[in-house]
Amino acid sequence: MGLDLADVHPATVAVASTQSKLLLVAPGEPETSYLMHKMDGTHADVGGSGSLMPMASTPISEAERDIVRAWIADGALP
Repeated sequence: MGLDLADVHPATVAVASTQSKLLLVAPGEPETSYLMHKMDGTHADVGGSGSLMPMASTPISEAERDIVRAWIADGALP
């Protein structure tokens, strides 16, 4: 699919969200990672705001969200 998660690692893993009390990416915990809430459209439920991620004309596919979810679940390694 061409989804390169290495680029997002330093700026997101174990970094506090500015919109919620969650980490942007909580290694091993996709259910408590703000990034997944933004991608799943549940960010308002955890204190967030704004639009879905990614902000693009074409929404991310379920398969791509599953890749990100698996990456986080596996420890969010670079």
